[in-house]
Amino acid sequence: MTSIELKQKRAEIHASLKDLRGKIGKDGLFLDTVHETAWHKAEEDYRKISERIEQVERAEAIDREMLAAQLMDAEQRTGAPKREVATDTHESAFNRYLLRGFNGLNDTEKRLLESRGTSTQITTTDSLGGFLVPRSFSNQLEMVMKYYGGILTACDIFDDPIGGTLEWPTGDDTAVTGSIQTTQGATVAVSDMTFGQVLFGHFTFTSGVVKVSKQLMQDERVGLLTNVLTEALGSRMGRNINAKLTTGTGTNEPFGIITSTTVGKTANSQTVFTQGEIIDLMYSVDRAYRESPSAGFMMHDTIMAAARKLDVANTNTVQFFTPSLIAGEPDRVLGKPIYINNDMASALTTGQKLILFGDFSKYKIRRILAPTVERNDNIYWDSLNVGFMGYQRLDAKFIAQGSIKFLALA
Repeated sequence: MTSIELKQKRAEIHASLKDLRGKIGKDGLFLDTVHETAWHKAEEDYRKISERIEQVERAEAIDREMLAAQLMDAEQRTGAPKREVATDTHESAFNRYLLRGFNGLNDTEKRLLESRGTSTQITTTDSLGGFLVPRSFSNQLEMVMKYYGGILTACDIFDDPIGGTLEWPTGDDTAVTGSIQTTQGATVAVSDMTFGQVLFGHFTFTSGVVKVSKQLMQDERVGLLTNVLTEALGSRMGRNINAKLTTGTGTNEPFGIITSTTVGKTANSQTVFTQGEIIDLMYSVDRAYRESPSAGFMMHDTIMAAARKLDVANTNTVQFFTPSLIAGEPDRVLGKPIYINNDMASALTTGQKLILFGDFSKYKIRRILAPTVERNDNIYWDSLNVGFMGYQRLDAKFIAQGSIKFLALA
């Protein structure tokens, strides 16, 4: 495995460790031995794969040095002029593509970019492969998109290698309790299971076009272009995606999570909510979803401030709000993580849907391939600008009614 593949595997293990932290009680001990055993195994796997990453990265560095030395020796023997050593990573090849365009790459770099296409797309036509984003660059875009909202952080994302309508089967057998056979040999009644389906579409979210002058591209020396693109393209798409996945109507856009969920608790007041009403919201969700590792709260930052103020005058022995002690980990309310989503309602006014609680893994986000960036050298040719645009195809649907509910003001 390459270092990139190993790092992806380590990220999966880290995600499982984060889930297992939710099984630690207030006394600092795990709630049961099963989760404690799983924690120790994941921790050991994380340590081993980190060691393996270091070994592979050292080997890859040696390979690069050997390649550079071989090219230099060949040039010295033939007397050919020195040329730049070809890159052997998708990321560095893509960065050169951003700066120079496809025609500015050497043959090795072109092959690296084209190999991201399908087996029928490995040609010299850059639109069939050369515009595809390296995985490490798309990860940077995704990080920026997550920063602008809580949806991509809290909810479950599944990657789909192809677009088109996707049928997701669903079923609800909770109303069936079975029967008691009172007479030996009697026929047991048939009780069929029923199923349904949720249809996922494929909306395309774009960043719009970002113009970068050729003078800037020629003069920058510290990766400014790559940083600017990552920030601009990622944040533009991230803001749009988070907004639509929060309040989208389902008409020419995804069904937002607010649109898809039902009321769990209506506050008595039109302007304030209480700790008791947040507890009622939490317990309006079935225990099967409430105790899920993916269960948590979601709200606007302003509403989070209002919720924290409830703890200021709290005279109860139970701590309502618990700040995170680990960098990158969310704060908690009643032991459950809090995801800040500033596309949710922020005003304490009549009827506002203020707080979500439930199992956020039941709001599925279908992501079709990685975020993609394209470069166009011709559209702004007369002003010496180059156009860049990023896009991401996705849709989202709620697959289990009742697994997430909201608190609304009266």
